[in-house]
Amino acid sequence: MKVLVCGFGSIGKRHADNLRTLGHQVVAADPLSAPPSPGTGWLMFYRSWERMLSDHADSAQACVIASPTEHHLDQLEAALDVGLPVYLEKPACTTAEVDRLRTLVEQQPSTALIRSTVGFQYRAHPRMPDVVKLARTGQLDFTACDRLLSRYGPRVGEVM
Repeated sequence: MKVLVCGFGSIGKRHADNLRTLGHQVVAADPLSAPPSPGTGWLMFYRSWERMLSDHADSAQACVIASPTEHHLDQLEAALDVGLPVYLEKPACTTAEVDRLRTLVEQQPSTALIRSTVGFQYRAHPRMPDVVKLARTGQLDFTACDRLLSRYGPRVGEVM
């Protein structure tokens, strides 16, 4: 199976490595991260996710979106438009983009949504019970909960 990976920071690289370990072909795109070393079995690496999608939409079977949050909706919309199932890293979008996300989801055929999912590894975060309590009492909109929780570690090559 060929999988497109948008974003090649720490999370995107982890997804790509896991997919390759499972025997899948991976094509990745990231404008900033270092590409994989030549000769290490990567299918292709792009600086533009738009170009990657254009070149591989007909031959790919899935798309992983692990880019910075502000790019998620554009990438999600483009992948769904060409019929790819999507694994979207959380958060799905910024708080300001929630209405756009709702509209995008409402416009999709149910089959596209059944084949797609959003990652959520915060379920084991020690502050998650506090977030859930605040959300249940109406004191917190879940779309903003990622502000209460620390971001995942630095991008590959970054120093904290």
